[in-house]
Amino acid sequence: MLSKAVLTLLLPAAVLAAAGGCGVTTPARDTVPAVDPLRQAPAAVQAQRAAEFRRLTAPLAVRGVALFPASYAGRVEWPELFNRIENLGFNRVYLHLSSESELNEQLASFLAGAGERGLPVSAVISVQDFYSRHRGNGVIRRLRPRYFTLREMAAKIAEFNAGLPPGSRFSGVVAVAEPHVFNDTRAVLPLGMLYCWSDSTYGPGLDNDLMLKAVVAALKELPERLGGLPLTVAVPDFYHEKAAAGELSVGRISDFVELSTSGRDVIVCSGGNKPSELSRVVADELEAVRRDDRVLIGINLADHTSVASGALRRRDWNDLLRSLQYLIGRQSDRPAFQGVVVGPLAAVEFMRLELD
Repeated sequence: MLSKAVLTLLLPAAVLAAAGGCGVTTPARDTVPAVDPLRQAPAAVQAQRAAEFRRLTAPLAVRGVALFPASYAGRVEWPELFNRIENLGFNRVYLHLSSESELNEQLASFLAGAGERGLPVSAVISVQDFYSRHRGNGVIRRLRPRYFTLREMAAKIAEFNAGLPPGSRFSGVVAVAEPHVFNDTRAVLPLGMLYCWSDSTYGPGLDNDLMLKAVVAALKELPERLGGLPLTVAVPDFYHEKAAAGELSVGRISDFVELSTSGRDVIVCSGGNKPSELSRVVADELEAVRRDDRVLIGINLADHTSVASGALRRRDWNDLLRSLQYLIGRQSDRPAFQGVVVGPLAAVEFMRLELD
């Protein structure tokens, strides 16, 4: 018979094992909910702004919008959401998924609605959400399964996609390679990560280099797990610069183009805070790619008018348009420049509706 002391030690473990089981779900990343401004511009102004946006981006082959499904859950019906997307002239949706739990009936309904509109939808998954992670102390880690990895999420998307009717499926997958998010200011690092991204550890064979090489190795495994879904890689704007300077042994734009199975596509996420930076920080990548490569520029809109992080700050609708006009004008003569991915949609829509 087990002693009371041993039972006391085992009971919490048994509870944890029962609660964890094999189905521990990756927690979805927090998402800012979509809200309409309290002081809204007149309907005529809102319509004029949408028309301006459509005219500005019309020459681009790809006019993508980043969408986080949790932002609109329970707030906007799918038909209204598609109306907003089409009203701004977007012709592709990049749907960010941060948990396998988001592969559900609501998503299937969304994809069916997008299919009816002829609107391609790509699933976007990031290394920061799907890296091998354990929570808690050493005992809990042994009892509780780890969350999904990037490879496993890719296979889960392929399985989910195969179960949907033709015309209501994902058109591709975007994998965001961003190991620099695992830096020394991040509270929770993946279990087993011996290295940490830092401005002081650049160089072949050092921490940053080893981390990026590990991510590239994981990306190389994705195509065979995607069940034929085309893969595009998205990367921050500074990896190419560091690789060209010899501070990373991988990371040139060509390295990520070669990983693409969607037709030599790559998304370069601009970290510019101002219109001039938006264009300048991606100039080296556009200069280095081949004429038949296809580069999309990702533009993440800041939540506030003043930011120090890699996001475009904007004060109002006109400010956003000026930034996009500058970017498109500067890069329009480059054959590889195929379009933009702007987002999140909630931020674009807020500005379109807002009374200046």
